[in-house]
Amino acid sequence: MSKTVLIFGGSSGIGMESAKLFLKNGFTVYNASREACPLGGVTSIEADVANLPDIIYAVGETIKNEGALDVLIYSAGYSMAAPLEYAKQTDYRYLFEVNFFGFLEAVKACAPQMKKQGGGRIVAISSIGAVLPIPFDGFYSASKAALNAMVRELNLEFEPYNIRLVSVMPGGTKTGFTRERNVYSNEDAGYYAERLNSAVKALAKTEQRGMNPARVAKTVYRAATKDVKVLISSGGINKLYHIGSRFLPINTTDAGIASKYLQ
Repeated sequence: MSKTVLIFGGSSGIGMESAKLFLKNGFTVYNASREACPLGGVTSIEADVANLPDIIYAVGETIKNEGALDVLIYSAGYSMAAPLEYAKQTDYRYLFEVNFFGFLEAVKACAPQMKKQGGGRIVAISSIGAVLPIPFDGFYSASKAALNAMVRELNLEFEPYNIRLVSVMPGGTKTGFTRERNVYSNEDAGYYAERLNSAVKALAKTEQRGMNPARVAKTVYRAATKDVKVLISSGGINKLYHIGSRFLPINTTDAGIASKYLQ
């Protein structure tokens, strides 16, 4: 009997490439997102991760149909480029609903089934920005740092039940995520407009010249099926960034971030 994976955010980008890889390896694949996954063989459930009932419904339908939920992938994400001083509360609260609280609710919804069946694997798509925060994308970086911390803590909670969590941290990845970013206009950014535009331009360049999402999907699949560390980066350069964030002084890494994004 094939194993079942539910991917939140599997209609495009890293999530869709992950769905493709799980299909190739014999998994029964479900996608939960606002748009259907275009891949044949994937069962899509319409869901908005900012809406709790949608999350509960997607998990429930998957379990009802398959009788099990072996792997949960949380790939839903939202980004905004805005200075703190002028950032709208509705914007950054929505960001945390999608990037962090949606993940918590998905885990809460699937945990009883995973405990009942004797275990499971949960993979969160984080970002190297969680350890090396991106200027004017601070809300996104903070949400991913919170995600990493929660993944670490939940491994302690779920250890007796054989439920293992991993946080995958890609860096710049070439997807539609770049054009979907909520970038504040010059008027809305006020005094910060020039520096914000510099940071947004550098970030877009990093992403669109960055990794292929299929490569990140390989890391996601490995995290879901192999014994790996709790926090893992994807891609050689991102592994170096991750190591640097752990061993170099904060002043040094922050100076490097500023030189890349604020010139």
